[in-house]
Amino acid sequence: MIRFVYFDLGNTVLDYRSGPVTEQEKECLGLGQIRAQLEKWGMTVSLAKLESSFLKPWTRDVVKNAFFSDRELKAEEYLYSAVGMKGLDYPHLIDLYHEPFRRFARAKGDILPFLGELRKRRIPAGIISNTPISGSCHDKTLNQLGLLNDFTHRLYSYDVGMRKPKREIFLLAAEISGFGVNEILMVGDSFRADVETPLALGMGAFLYDPQGLFDRAPCLRISRFSELEKYLVQIQT
Repeated sequence: MIRFVYFDLGNTVLDYRSGPVTEQEKECLGLGQIRAQLEKWGMTVSLAKLESSFLKPWTRDVVKNAFFSDRELKAEEYLYSAVGMKGLDYPHLIDLYHEPFRRFARAKGDILPFLGELRKRRIPAGIISNTPISGSCHDKTLNQLGLLNDFTHRLYSYDVGMRKPKREIFLLAAEISGFGVNEILMVGDSFRADVETPLALGMGAFLYDPQGLFDRAPCLRISRFSELEKYLVQIQT
């Protein structure tokens, strides 16, 4: 029987792509906020340099190493390389960069009523997310949307030092939850990152595929979270 449900964050619980502005516009807004803060600290760094020396190398490497690196490519390290000044509050600068994404973020699909159903059934929930920025940035987004308290445990790769799909992060999640792997359900939008390893460990796992793009994935898929309700008492391993 399922006693704990873990979710991926981006594209599963949260939609960071929502809002009336494009991803590029959000990036420009974030870089502008970094530049403004640096000016307050007496430093002048152009937007062009922030883009060429920080944003482009960082995003390029994050994409390139998505499934090939155990180490998270932390944004602060790239920003430090671009700015070149020790002693600055780089986590604060990255939070300023992320703020436009947080500002326009929305909850995905029907996650809100499903979380309500979990509360009604007294089934706790958590987050397991790969992220090259501090989990505190995402916690602010969840809090802004009134969702933070719905997730009792939140494992962010930036903070715990390991990334999906490594089995260790899922085993750590199980240990923290206090339940056995056969009592945990994992839901995410990537078969390789969110589903394959949990299934191998004996967890229940579903691929969240609201647009029906992965009909050949060798696993159970859902297009709406409400489809999980009938499984909460049925899944046995």
